[in-house]
Amino acid sequence: NWQVTHRDDPDHRIWGVNYGCNDINHRTEDIQINNENAKGRLKDSLEKIAAFAIAENETHWASQFEDAIKTLESERPGVGSYFEGFIAAENYSLLARQLLFGAANAWVFGAMGSWNDIGFRDEETNQKYKELTERLYDDVINAVVAGVNTF
Repeated sequence: NWQVTHRDDPDHRIWGVNYGCNDINHRTEDIQINNENAKGRLKDSLEKIAAFAIAENETHWASQFEDAIKTLESERPGVGSYFEGFIAAENYSLLARQLLFGAANAWVFGAMGSWNDIGFRDEETNQKYKELTERLYDDVINAVVAGVNTF
């Protein structure tokens, strides 16, 4: 849940973010996720959806997906990014920071003009887009839960 909480911030970091549970049947603190697996799945999803975006001439989105992959591999994830101040980084391992900032960079859902607003004329292409998008969404959420639960 994104809300404007610092409207007059001189660095334009105006947003406050609250994360909540997407699955009412499981408490997030009870979910045990292997962080390496979560990172591998997110990276795989990003690579596949970036290749799809390139093939469909969606270069803006391909660039965003590639930036998220770089974040997953970075030794300094989040440093200098818009999301840098969203967590107390010293409380998280490198792997957890890679997951959290990589997931943040991979978040392409929601508002008008988002990745999930795209449609394609060809039904086969549309179906592949839908499958890749659903998997990316699941892997982003999984990465956030994994990263947050390492605190």
